[in-house]
Amino acid sequence: MDAKQAQDISTPEAFRKSVVDASSSQPTHDQKLAIVQAAADSFKATASNLSQLSGLPVPEASALSPIPALHQRLFNAEAMQNDQALEIEVLRTRTANALAQWYQNMVIGESQQWSEWESRLARVEQVLRRRATASRKEEMV
Repeated sequence: MDAKQAQDISTPEAFRKSVVDASSSQPTHDQKLAIVQAAADSFKATASNLSQLSGLPVPEASALSPIPALHQRLFNAEAMQNDQALEIEVLRTRTANALAQWYQNMVIGESQQWSEWESRLARVEQVLRRRATASRKEEMV
């Protein structure tokens, strides 16, 4: 088996290079007929849909006149939505900053205060134990 045959076996047909003759660039009569027959049903469906549309009445012009005003209302609503999105972003940032400040001051600050009180209490307890031990020693003497 040569390299060309090995490539033909390992490469799917969709990825193979096809050799096109200049004479075969135009579809044959049978190919054209097959294409038209395959699409015939869609032609019928499209014609049916178009004929249904032709039976619809044209709306009055007065019914269509509010449409440009709706466009301006939609534009205004979009602008308001963008303004609200910016305001929400500012509020989220302010909330995050306030929360961080509260956490720093209240949670961490209080924790540090409790830690300081604990260390003071431990020192006082240590002094009291020393005094108690000293007084017991004096009583024994």
